Amino acid sequence: MTTPAQTLPKLVVDSASLITAAKFTVDGLTVVEYIAQQCKLVIVPAVYNEVIVAGAAYPDAVLVQRMVASGQITVEAPLVSGDTVLDSYKLGQGEKESMILALTQSGVDYLVVDDRLAFIVSDRMTVPKILLVDLLVELVFLGLIERELSEKILKAIEPRYAPGFIPHTLKILERGDRKCLT
Repeated sequence: MTTPAQTLPKLVVDSASLITAAKFTVDGLTVVEYIAQQCKLVIVPAVYNEVIVAGAAYPDAVLVQRMVASGQITVEAPLVSGDTVLDSYKLGQGEKESMILALTQSGVDYLVVDDRLAFIVSDRMTVPKILLVDLLVELVFLGLIERELSEKILKAIEPRYAPGFIPHTLKILERGDRKCLT
């Protein structure tokens, strides 16, 4: 739990990570609900459209819509619009807007992004980015969620990740060291 003196980490969340976090439930809450208890979650209008409007028939879209309506997730538009260097990449509109918002808005701790190309482009632009699995590690290291809960969440979301990601992340939590090799 955060103390009154602590500020909640501010996260811009891309579509793929948001969908994963909204699809999986652990002990009665979805992953996104756990994260929203400890972080300020922000999505851009294009992510709203990709997740909620285009996915309206899915339960995860209904959940995200409810969280937007209740203020647990806010929708904020980036100040930069129109042509950017990002247009030459094959990125979705949500990924582009999310990168721009994370890069230009003060107070953003991370862009939560699981898309490979978006992660690489974010790195090139020095956008502070993090994979959803690494966010779960960071929240444990910050004392915002318990290790056991993070481990349960990682095991629940494992079907969404390529082999290696979840076992590696569990080993990081076990060792308390991101650089662990064994």
